[in-house]
Amino acid sequence: AVALRKEEEQRSKEMAFRLTAKWNEPTMFHVRDTIRALFVLDHKSEEFKASIRAKETNVIHFLNFLEEVGIAIEKGGADPAVLKEAYGGVVLKAWGKLQDWVKDQRAEYGQPRIWIYVEDLAKKWN
Repeated sequence: AVALRKEEEQRSKEMAFRLTAKWNEPTMFHVRDTIRALFVLDHKSEEFKASIRAKETNVIHFLNFLEEVGIAIEKGGADPAVLKEAYGGVVLKAWGKLQDWVKDQRAEYGQPRIWIYVEDLAKKWN
């Protein structure tokens, strides 16, 4: 039983580390660049809203990535401590900046659960 538990813990950590590596892949450059630019803006400003409109695909990709992190923790057994260490600040800042936009997207598209795992992570990690 101990060996099985250790094996499961190892798989959980490996899954978490794959997600941390994914964020740093070169293919994520434009997403990271967009998010860094948004994080320095006032989320209530017109400049922020214009930036989201201009880079909406990158914002969606970013939220989808964080959603993947949340689902991996909730359903897939990824190590929550590793992922919180890696993304806790990012999730909290992202939700603080993007929650109004996310809620607008939910209403506009009739999808009340879109990015719900991102919201859940923000609540748990706050």
